[in-house]
Amino acid sequence: MNRSYPPFVAVFLLAAGLVAGAQEKSALDKGNGTVPIPNQKKALSSVVESTFVYKTAIGNPLNAYVYRLPGDTVQPVLVHFHPGALIMGKARFEMGGKAMGYKPELLNSGYTIVSVEYRLAPAAKLAEIVEDVRDAWKWLHENGARLFHADLARVGVMGTSAGGYLALMTGYCVTPRPKMILSISGYGDIVGDWYTKPDPFYCQKPMVRREQAFRPNAGTEFYHDCRQNGLWPKEVSGHDPATQPRWFDAWCPRRNVTKDYPPTMLVHAGKDDDVPCERSVLMDKELTAKGVEHQFASRPDGGHGVLLFAGPPGNKIGEQIVAFVQKHLKR
Repeated sequence: MNRSYPPFVAVFLLAAGLVAGAQEKSALDKGNGTVPIPNQKKALSSVVESTFVYKTAIGNPLNAYVYRLPGDTVQPVLVHFHPGALIMGKARFEMGGKAMGYKPELLNSGYTIVSVEYRLAPAAKLAEIVEDVRDAWKWLHENGARLFHADLARVGVMGTSAGGYLALMTGYCVTPRPKMILSISGYGDIVGDWYTKPDPFYCQKPMVRREQAFRPNAGTEFYHDCRQNGLWPKEVSGHDPATQPRWFDAWCPRRNVTKDYPPTMLVHAGKDDDVPCERSVLMDKELTAKGVEHQFASRPDGGHGVLLFAGPPGNKIGEQIVAFVQKHLKR
């Protein structure tokens, strides 16, 4: 990029004590599982991180990590879904790390970011993962104003790679719909040759043995096996696109775009060797056909996800993202 964002201090201090007892009691009284976890931390840069349980699934808590400037100012919200092929990845930010990308600019501009955990495949299947997305959305709208001064009239969604896919899903699977969607290196379709056939890029890597791929918490090895054998849609969804092609209609954002789809920004690199840029090109065409307000920011070089923001001078994608959010959440 042609400039560096202001440094984002990465040091956190443990806050003393629990979140106010009255707040916890109120959450419990509502019976919605919203229990603040006693690990609230405060960044020296003045950005505050708070952790909440938004639901419990099969005995396991799922967290929403809330990042915002301190104080009581009501702020618009960006819900964030992390990358990782729906198989791996973490919702909690590593403050100051490269993966922060454009996020410090958004935080310092007065936006609250809510980064959501969701269950991961193959233990959870796609329908359960999207169920978590819906539940997190419901939790935010029922509790966000009270817990962290969220402006629920101004809520957008963003995500990278698989997180971009989930962000695009919110365009039609949650109510109310988000005011805007940002998909970085994402995809609006989860079938097609790129996912259902062996991928040339991943086939260049050492082949993964099946026993490695299916051991508990295999993560990267499981994903590589899926890509080397064209099994990702089947393993993640529990359905076979070869024999059940119509089942996937409901889970492909590109097939569910209408004129009411939210304003959307697609960001993709031409040399993305994980998710082909063609996936955003196809989504762009569908948004155009349905008359949906949108923007497609692309560049011929760059890589997948955060690598898209690195590179030569003149890469202003981060600035374009901030401008798009400003436009639709009206800060």
